[in-house]
Amino acid sequence: MLMPVQNIEQLLPDLPEQEGSIYVPPMYTKPRAVIPRYRIVSGFLSVLIVMLLLCSGAGYYAKASGKWDAFTHFTGLNTPPSIKPTTAVNIPDPPKTETGPGKDVITSATIASRIDATNGVALQEKNIFTPKTTFYVTYSVVTKGKKGGTITAQIYTDNIPFSPPQEIKVDGDKSQNGSISLNFPASLSGKVELSWNGKLAYRLYFAVREKP
Repeated sequence: MLMPVQNIEQLLPDLPEQEGSIYVPPMYTKPRAVIPRYRIVSGFLSVLIVMLLLCSGAGYYAKASGKWDAFTHFTGLNTPPSIKPTTAVNIPDPPKTETGPGKDVITSATIASRIDATNGVALQEKNIFTPKTTFYVTYSVVTKGKKGGTITAQIYTDNIPFSPPQEIKVDGDKSQNGSISLNFPASLSGKVELSWNGKLAYRLYFAVREKP
């Protein structure tokens, strides 16, 4: 059935503007922080303190173990002072060779600037050298008809032991040659004592100076 237009309008709800409207003014509220500020500050300080403790502990360990010095030298942060060899003046000529009872077994010994590396025999005897020059101490040992033993070579510089003594074992009933190489960066007076089973055989003197 068709209804008149005026009847349909009576069935429709009233529009909003026709009712009493309520005005709500805009309101602004400051947003609340998710994490309180004091917690952020205290957390940051805690992390900073822990990092400082770790760094100080690592630095102490590196210095105590010597790794810090090695690291600074490797990176160039700390370069060691340059070492200048002290040039001694008035280095005298070396005295003559001295011998002892061990000479019966160590039959010969000398200081040389050149040797036969194959046979260990001196080619040019010399006992005065310039700094940074390599020279040699040669010796010959004969144990034929005797028991074996030990050759001890003690090196002195300015009457102070330069290094621990070198020991060379030699079998009995044997004949052999040997040599010891030396090199010093600065001027000095030196000597080498060769002993057989604790008995002095040779005391050889040498000098290292700028003007040989």
